[in-house]
Amino acid sequence: RSSLEVENPDDIQGSRNILTNEEIKELALGVFSSQGRVVTAQDYVNFSYRMPAQFGAIKRAAAIRDDFSPRRGINLYVLGEDDTGDLVVASQAIKDNLKTWLTQYKPISDSVDILDGRIINFGLRISMVSNVAYSTVETIAAAQQVAREYFERRKYNFGESINVSELTRILNDTEQVTDILKMEFYSLTGGSFSDVEYDFIRNTTADGRFITIPEDYVFEIKLFSTSITAEAV
Repeated sequence: RSSLEVENPDDIQGSRNILTNEEIKELALGVFSSQGRVVTAQDYVNFSYRMPAQFGAIKRAAAIRDDFSPRRGINLYVLGEDDTGDLVVASQAIKDNLKTWLTQYKPISDSVDILDGRIINFGLRISMVSNVAYSTVETIAAAQQVAREYFERRKYNFGESINVSELTRILNDTEQVTDILKMEFYSLTGGSFSDVEYDFIRNTTADGRFITIPEDYVFEIKLFSTSITAEAV
């Protein structure tokens, strides 16, 4: 395409373009640093979020410069968002529009490939000791609610690890919980989930504090009522 085209709203994946507070802050800082032109890899991310919504919306973006490319190649990984707020692969129309949009601001010498990011949907099983002042039913409900609220606030970006120790601390601070015994993260695939299987055990750091992820992948948890389960003793 030689120009940006307004898409049929029914065909746009991610047209809601609702940003979290963290994303708004990142975008605002990027506007000042880029000064209206694309220079750094981070500028490609910032300008992706700034594409006018009528041409489609990018919900997640990560730019990785290919140091072996003779043309200063940039691999730009993107994802959109569906009407329920879940991450999805951006349509080809949106990716075409994004490439045209970036061409207006990037150096001629830069070569940009816009690629699909990979989504890792996951579930969580929590095992814990219940506070004797509460029933196990109350403890399970409280822990599931705390975990849900945590993940509703924590929207992961490309390459961002799961902070296991942070979530453990928050759950341990819950009144109904005496101690967290184990947290098991696992892949969810098929149906409304992505098709990406991920080895959470292998990608957990030696100290157990983080679960790492490649730069072109994003963690996402959804369908909280079935994706977060718990047991208490």
